[in-house]
Amino acid sequence: MKAPDIRAKRPWSACSQDESKSARSNSASSAATITCARRGQGRPDACRLHSTDHLAGLESRTTRAYSGRTKKGGKCMRNLCHQSRFNGLPAFSSVWQRGVTLLELMVAVAIVGITLSLALPSFNDSIERNRVVSTVNEMVGAMNLARSEAIRTNRTATFCASLDQATCGGTWSDGWIAIADLDGDAVMDVLRTGTVSDKDEVTAAATQIDFNQRGLKTVPAGAATIAVQPAGCAVGKPHRRVVSVTATGGTFVANHGADANCI
Repeated sequence: MKAPDIRAKRPWSACSQDESKSARSNSASSAATITCARRGQGRPDACRLHSTDHLAGLESRTTRAYSGRTKKGGKCMRNLCHQSRFNGLPAFSSVWQRGVTLLELMVAVAIVGITLSLALPSFNDSIERNRVVSTVNEMVGAMNLARSEAIRTNRTATFCASLDQATCGGTWSDGWIAIADLDGDAVMDVLRTGTVSDKDEVTAAATQIDFNQRGLKTVPAGAATIAVQPAGCAVGKPHRRVVSVTATGGTFVANHGADANCI
């Protein structure tokens, strides 16, 4: 299909031969017609560009007046011919109007980059905080389950650190289990297991907490606390959570925030 070109309907030659060639459209999806009218001596020429984008089904009409006496001829058309050269598209084409300039693109990228640089630290803090809270909630849930099973079965139940997720042993950072003798066979059954992310640290003075048939904490004899924080947590970051188990078996969580132990 032969690509349409831009034809001037003025009675005189408005563009030179070279300019006329440059003004032709290289796209078969669009066409344009430039019409220039003489308004009389001493008045600006009026030029109208009628462009059609066949792919988008759009039409646009643009009328522009350029100063200059008509006896000097061709000023209007030369301006329009010059504007029609860009990418081979007609001047004021609807195809061209849908694009963006390189400068606009660079500004948009810069704005996005600045916004991300400001939001990223806060986003990372939120991820760390949510991960610690999730770990603490799972541990508290397992403690409460062990305590309730101790009361229900009238036998001791245990919440402890576990390396193999089957028996007590290892450190809290390895994982933990809640166990109880559910059927009275003197064998501890696993109630619940859990692991700790390698991005978190769990510390505690004791690695085992026992609940008797009345739901009271019997081991350890003193205070039982478990601290959870992001690995390498810097002083001043409000991510450290400490789970405390009272003598009566109750649990509560404290946010130590800028605790100096958050290291």
